[in-house]
Order: sequence, then C-alpha cells, then structure tokens
Amino acid sequence: MLTFYFLIIYSLASSLPVGIFRTNNQFQCIYVNHHYTTLTGISFEDAIAGKWKNAFHPDDKESVLKLWEKSIKEKTIFEMECRFQHPDGKVVWVYAQSLPEYDSEGKLKGYVGTLTDISDRKLAELALKESEQRFRNMAKNLPGAIFRYILYPDYTDKIIYMSDGCYELWEIKAEEITDSIKILWDLVHPEDIPAMQESILRSAQTLQPWFWQWRITTPSGKKKWLEGFGRPTKLDDDTVLWDSLIMDVSNRKQAEINLAKSEERLRLVTENMSDLICLFNAEKKLIYATPSCESLLGYTATELKEIDLEALFHPDDHSYIYDNCSVYSKDSDEDSRTITYRILSKSGDYIWLETLSKKIYDDQGNLLYIQTTSRDVSDRISMEVQLKHDALHDKLTGLPNRNLLIKRLDLALKRNRRYAQSNFALLFFDLDNFKLVNDSLGHLIGDELLLQIGTLLQTFIRDTDIAARLGGDEFVILLEDIKEVEQAVVVARRILDSMRSPFMVSNRQVFTNSSIGIVIGNHKHKTPQDVLRDADIAMYRAKHQGKGKYAIFDPHMHQQTVLRLNLENNLRKALEENQFVLYYQPIINLDKLTTEGFEVLIRWQHPQEGIVFPCDFISVMEEIGLINDLGEWIFKTACQQLSQWQNQFDLPLKININLSVQQLTESIIPLLDKILDIYPIQQNTLVLEITESMLIKDFEDTNNLLSQIKQRSIQISIDDFGTGYSCLGYLHQLSVDALKIDRSFMNFSSSKNHNQVIVSSILALAQSLGIRAIAEGIETEEQRQWLISQKCKLGQGYLFSPPIAKDKATDWLNFQRLN
Repeated sequence: MLTFYFLIIYSLASSLPVGIFRTNNQFQCIYVNHHYTTLTGISFEDAIAGKWKNAFHPDDKESVLKLWEKSIKEKTIFEMECRFQHPDGKVVWVYAQSLPEYDSEGKLKGYVGTLTDISDRKLAELALKESEQRFRNMAKNLPGAIFRYILYPDYTDKIIYMSDGCYELWEIKAEEITDSIKILWDLVHPEDIPAMQESILRSAQTLQPWFWQWRITTPSGKKKWLEGFGRPTKLDDDTVLWDSLIMDVSNRKQAEINLAKSEERLRLVTENMSDLICLFNAEKKLIYATPSCESLLGYTATELKEIDLEALFHPDDHSYIYDNCSVYSKDSDEDSRTITYRILSKSGDYIWLETLSKKIYDDQGNLLYIQTTSRDVSDRISMEVQLKHDALHDKLTGLPNRNLLIKRLDLALKRNRRYAQSNFALLFFDLDNFKLVNDSLGHLIGDELLLQIGTLLQTFIRDTDIAARLGGDEFVILLEDIKEVEQAVVVARRILDSMRSPFMVSNRQVFTNSSIGIVIGNHKHKTPQDVLRDADIAMYRAKHQGKGKYAIFDPHMHQQTVLRLNLENNLRKALEENQFVLYYQPIINLDKLTTEGFEVLIRWQHPQEGIVFPCDFISVMEEIGLINDLGEWIFKTACQQLSQWQNQFDLPLKININLSVQQLTESIIPLLDKILDIYPIQQNTLVLEITESMLIKDFEDTNNLLSQIKQRSIQISIDDFGTGYSCLGYLHQLSVDALKIDRSFMNFSSSKNHNQVIVSSILALAQSLGIRAIAEGIETEEQRQWLISQKCKLGQGYLFSPPIAKDKATDWLNFQRLN
C-alpha cells in the first residue's frame, strides 16, 4: 500500500510544471524531478552528485549560496529569484523556495524545495524597465516636460507624473509639482486661466486631443509662453487622464508676435506707399495689387485685376515691354529686370512708370510668382528730357549750343566723306561792338538783343539747317546739302542786310553789325573743331576788312593763323628766356654835337631769325597781354644802365622810354617807385614818351596820372607829334616837357616845302610853351643846319648814329668824353 502511494506521488512530482528537489540533513541532494533538470540544465546524476551548485549563473552563485547557508543556519524558509546558466549558455530565471523537513522526533531530516520558471515574467519586467529607462531618457532629452495629468469627476485635478524637464519650464522640481498642482496654476497669467480651464474641460468632454498656449511668470520673474499637447483617456469611473508634452515656445511666440507686427507694418506700408506692388501668378495673371494703384493709375485693385493691362501700354512701348519685362517676355531668363515705359491712367493721361520685375521660385525651381514694383517717374523723365535739351541748347536763346552743333558737324563730315556730293557750309559770326552795348545799356539789354538775333537767324535757314549760339555774342549757322558756296554767301548777305536796321530792345533802338566767316566743308577737315577753327579764322579776316563784311576761308588764312600762333608762343618764350635786348639811339645837341641822352629802343634777338624790330611784335605783345611784363623789363634794364652811365661819366644823361597805351594806368606808379628805389638816377633824367592819341583818350584821368609821374621828377615827352590826333587844344593844360617831331616831316624834297612849314610851326609852338623840341630822323647835314636855323636844339637820326647796343653806346660816350 505504501509502495502504491509512493508511486502515485512520484508520478505526480514528475509531471508537475515546477522543479522539485529534496536534500538530506547533510544538505546533499537525494531527489530531483525531471522539470528540475530542465530548469537547471544538469542531469539527475549530477544533481545527486552535488554539482547543482555549479549550475547557477556566475553573477548569482555567490549570493544564492550565502542565502542558502543562512537559511540552514537559522532554520528558516529559503526563497530567492536567481538564474541558472545551461552548458549551452541558455539562462533560465527561477523562483527557488525550500522548507526544512523534520522527523517524528523533531530532528531535521533535510529540505524539500521547488523551482518555478519565471523567465517570461523577468524578461517582461526587464523589457518594462528598459522601456521605462528609455522613456526617462527621452523625457530628459526632450525640450520640455512630459507629465500625466488627471481630472477627477468632481473636477479636482492632479499631476501623478512629471519629468525632470519641468524645472527648465517652471523653475520648480517634479516632486513639488506632483505634491501640489496648485503651484503650477498660480504661475499662469491671470488672463489666460479661464480659457485654459475651458480648453481642458472641452477635451475631457469630447475626448479630443488637448492643445493650448498660455503665459506664465516663473518664480524668478521670467515671462514665458508655454504650449501643451495631450491625448485624453477616460477611465471606467469617468476619471480622465492625459499623457502630455509641454514645451517652452517663448522664442517662437515672440517671433510670431514680431512677425505679426512686421506684417502689420508691412500692411500699413503697402497700403500707404506711393509705389505700386503687383503679384502675378505663374500664368502671368494679376492676383494682387497694393491700394496705391488707385492713386497712381486711378483704378482700384479689383478694377485692375479685370483690365487687360497690355491695352494700357503706350503703342510705342509695346515691343520694348514684351522684350524686357519678365511678366510679358517669353524668352527672358533673368530673375529681375527694370524697365521704364508709359501707361495710360484712368484719367486718360499717360504717365511714365519704372517697373522692377522679380521672379519667385519654389524649392524645386518652379516659377511661383512674378512680383513687380512700379513707381511714377514722370517728373524724373520730364527732368531728364529737359536736362538733355538743356545740354544741347543755349539757355538764353533756345538755339542749339556747341554740343549739339559738334554732333551735327560730325555727322555732316561723315556724310561728306562717304558721299562727295554731300556738301555743307558753316557761317561763323559775332556782333561788332557788342561789349559796348553791354557796358552802356546793361546786360539785360544785351541779352534781349541776343535773343532777338537768335530768333532772326532761324528765319534764314531751312529745317535741315541749324543755327547755334556758341556763347557770348558768337553764333554759327550750319547749312547742309548745298551745291555751291554762293548759297552760303546769299545767307551771309541776308544776315548782314538785316542787321543794318536797328533792333527795338526795351523801347529803344539798338544798332549792331556783324562780321561773318564762311567755310565750306571738305575732306581736309578731320574733326568738327577743324571746321570751327577755319570759320573763326575767316571771321577775323572779315573784321580786318572792315565791319559788316563776310570772308570765305582759304588755306592761306590758316597758314597766317598758324604763323601768328607761333609768333605768340615764341614771344612768350622770348620773355621767359631773356631774348630781348635794348638798343640806344643818341639824342644830340645839334649845335654843340654833344650827347644829351638816348632813346631806348627794344629789339628781339631771335635765336634763328636774328634781330627782329618792334614793329613786327609790339602790337602782338599788346594783344596777348604781355606788354606790361615787357615794359617792366625795359624800365628795369634801362634805368639800371642809366644809373651806371651817370656814375661812370658824371653826366646828367637822359633816357627816353616809349610807353604803350596799356602801360599808362594807375599800376605804373608803384612800378616806377620800386624801380627808382632800386636804381638811383638823377632827377628829371628819366623821360617817358607817349603818343597824342594816349593823351586825348580820358584826358582828365591821363593828365592826373601824368602829374603823379612828374611829381617823381620824371619828364613826359609827346612822341611823333603832329601825326596823330591833334592835342593842340589840350597842350597848354598838359604836364609835358618835350615834343618830338616825327621823322616823316624831315623830308624837305617837296617843292612847296610843306614839311618845313609844319616843323617851323611845331618849333614855334614849343618855344611859346617853354618846352623842348626834338627832331627825329635827321639824316643829312642840310637838315641839321636848317633845324639850327630854326632854333631847334635837339635831334636824333642816322646822321649821328643809328640805334646801337649798350656796349657801343658806352664806347660812344667814352669817345665824346675824350674829344
């Protein structure tokens, strides 16, 4: 019977899904069932042999054995979760439990225990632990906080979990928040609380995801915007919980606020800007226009969308717009381009628009829009047109100016070179004595006169011709496509004839005349300046022929002009390089044949041409403004020489220096003072010779000036007396010391002896006024004797000596002293 029950128990133990083991009081294993071997990975024999201890996982073996020994020692129940490691490396988790077994006498017989396989549970726990760790890691790394929020049926709420990221949001630790949710509600901006609570209730009622943005103030005083999102879950007891994520969106919210403000500013700008901004879609249809379209074109944005814009373009601008504007050009690859064109406004007037068109693409490079920005540039265009007109036209007369004339001349020259029969003529003229009109009547009258002449000139030309004003009183007429020079002469004569009649300017008659130079264009003219130069030369030739004339240019005129230009340049160079020298012609006491002094005569010692006489260059020096510089050099050189001679020979020698009309001004006084300070000469030995014409002009001013000169012990002599303007009426009022009888009166060959009568009269006049008389040009002894008989004491001429250099003049004085 016992054997039967044992078999039943054995069979039951073998089939149980747990491992069973039994030990004796020596703790040696005496029984294990089949499931034990399956769990531990050792055989029945190895278990009985005590090798069960080696089946534990290396990481668990020590702790298992320690607890086993403790249980045996204390005779307590042994229980533990541990791992067995099979020979193939398989790990099995078990729950081990054993109880002490006693005999009838209470003595320990051994231990009976079980091993329950818990591998699935442990793997699930491990997976859950790993999942929780991943969740914590994710929550830790998220830019915000993860939490579980509960709303109870009685509308109380609680947070049962909060990630550590909450501190970055609220500056509050997670455990403080889970202890009391009120701490978070207290941080919410008061204005945002009602709406936030309503959003939570709505999500709880509808079980729709909760999403909200609200403001908080942290304990440190920071202002933040938070954004929350959560999905609700309703439990059986009507409790609703949300697993939620909250993030700090302050930067984004501020950007949104700034963007909203920027958009508002942009809206205000676009609504109030004068420029017109339009947006066209990829099909080039207008989809947006700023309100400024109404002030610019007269159309509202709605009206503009319905209008065919191409119909508003100026007909002359159609092709230009189609070729250059991105909205209408089919071939334009440029992303942006600016064009200027005319468009018809609602009022019926064309205005000028400047439009910048810009293409806008998506990320794939597909055209999305074309944006245009347009502004009214009508005023600028008008100004540019006016500036272009002003740049090519004279402001006073409205005639073409030099710039436009040069362009037309250049075209005429090119046509002439290409087509030999395409001839042209240029008439160059100015007004004679125009300066007198300005000086006497004023510049306003002068301008009105120029304006009338400009109007008059246009009546003499054809539409293909051009009348231009170069400046001042200079005008030019360009006659194109003429067949012969006579056509130009006819126009010149008509101009001169019309100017013989007075012009009515401000209710007064103004007379003027003109001198006209005519040049015919030819292949020798390379530039417009060449043509103008030749016409100018011809005009000055006409002036020399007498006012109110015309002259036709010939190459000889140019040669003369070149020679004159070379002469001017050489004279400037001569002054710089001291090429001038002084010659001295003795003034003789006719009776005693002694030297009273010298007349100073200028000579140009030309490097190639030798001595050049003053008649060939003095007038040019006056015209080019160098006569004062030359005169100063003559003064210094002559006075220096006179001072030397007076010291060397101890004689009161005189020096006569000829003055130009340009020198006889107030500026001569300080010059004389400076020279007399530098070169000490005896009083009344410096004599200045002037002509009668210089005396007649501005008599009072000239006489005052002569008086100032004489106050410096300088004498005045009238040169060539009797040949110029008669100054007999003024002679007794003048502060003069001598009269010089011109050499032309020294010719006594006339049968009637007219010259002798004139000379006798001049001598008698001088004697009556108590001034000296000096005869020039004495060449014969007969002339000297006659002059002596007429009581003429002084004279000069080739009978005594020609003009001589300073060295010979010094020798002359030495010879006279020795004899």
